[in-house]
Amino acid sequence: MIGWMAGVVRRGEKQTDSYLKYWPLYLDTYANLFYKTGNTAEALKWQEMAVAKAKELDISKGDKKDLEENLEKMKKGEPTWPTETK
Repeated sequence: MIGWMAGVVRRGEKQTDSYLKYWPLYLDTYANLFYKTGNTAEALKWQEMAVAKAKELDISKGDKKDLEENLEKMKKGEPTWPTETK
């Protein structure tokens, strides 16, 4: 799955139209795959890039906030995915 997502990230970077604004979200997914498999260093690298690109490309405030929250969760070692509570 991570290998497949790497291709999506590469292709997303090459977009020149309105689809380029989705690239930070692709980066977020890629980072989360690394994070979920325990590769925190790689996850942080990609999540930091997602946040930086979100600011650079001026994506929606809600999406930007989600990316920033995921970065903070990764730094704290918290899950970035929904957890079931009972």
